[in-house]
Amino acid sequence: MFTIQRKTGEDKKVLPNILPCRIHHDGPVDISERYWSPEVNAGEVCESVHFRGRRLKGRKVVLPEGYEGLVVTKTDKVLKSDNHKSHYEEDEDEQLKEQEAEPTIITADGTFSEFMIWGHEAVPEDRGPYIKGIEEWIAFSQKIHVDCENDKPESLEIKN
Repeated sequence: MFTIQRKTGEDKKVLPNILPCRIHHDGPVDISERYWSPEVNAGEVCESVHFRGRRLKGRKVVLPEGYEGLVVTKTDKVLKSDNHKSHYEEDEDEQLKEQEAEPTIITADGTFSEFMIWGHEAVPEDRGPYIKGIEEWIAFSQKIHVDCENDKPESLEIKN
């Protein structure tokens, strides 16, 4: 289980990019505008960029109002419980201790309300796997967190 801790005093806005490739690297990269500078070309409604010799076309997806995305980093720290139980309660909960691990802390490095999805030579489809997956996740989240009788599910706003 994880618990999210926001960095105090920081609310860094970011625009995540979902690329149609697998990069075999996890961690920071010293990037520059030379390698990643998307732009809207005249006569086109989508953004395009060349990445490692391939042309990518992108579409911006806006999260519904009330939703926020987080860019997080996993840490090795765990959230220590401040609950001081009596000796009797500790004995009673001995079996649960084996099942309940202390939550690992992840830190929020940035927030976003929209993201870019890129495709090879073509704009990603409205019902592509990433958009569909996020829409399903939002619908699931709404079902378990809101009053189903009064609230209607929201959907993603997809910009071409």
